[in-house]
Amino acid sequence: EQYQEYDPFIPATDPPNPWVSDCPDFWEAEKIAKEIPSKRVRRWGFSVQELLKDPLGREQFVRFLEKEFSGENLMFLTAVQELKCLPQKDVHDKVQAIWDEYLAPSAPVPVNIDSKSMNITKKNM
Repeated sequence: EQYQEYDPFIPATDPPNPWVSDCPDFWEAEKIAKEIPSKRVRRWGFSVQELLKDPLGREQFVRFLEKEFSGENLMFLTAVQELKCLPQKDVHDKVQAIWDEYLAPSAPVPVNIDSKSMNITKKNM
C-alpha cells in the first residue's frame, strides 16, 4: 500500500465527477485543498496538540474521525482535558459524567480502552 501512489497500474481513487453525479465531494475536496496552506498542514504533523489547537486542523480531524466511526474518542479526550482544568470541588461530578457517558457498561457513547485501564478506572470509581 505504501507504494500505491507510485504504481502506474493502480489508479488513484478520485472523488466522483460532479458533472456526472450529484455528489459534491469533488468540490469539497478542491475547496479544502485550496484553503489550507501546506505550511499549516505540516505544523499539524508535529503533534496531536498542534492539530487540535488549530481550529481548521481540529475540523479536519473531526471529519476524519467521523469517516472512521471513531468521533467518540475525540469527545472523550476533550472531556478528560476539561477535567484537568476544573476546580477540585467539580472534579467528582465531571468524573462521574465521563464515566456515565463513555466508560460505563451501558454508556451511550462508549470508547474502547484496554482491560487494564478499565479495571484501574473501575477500582478508583
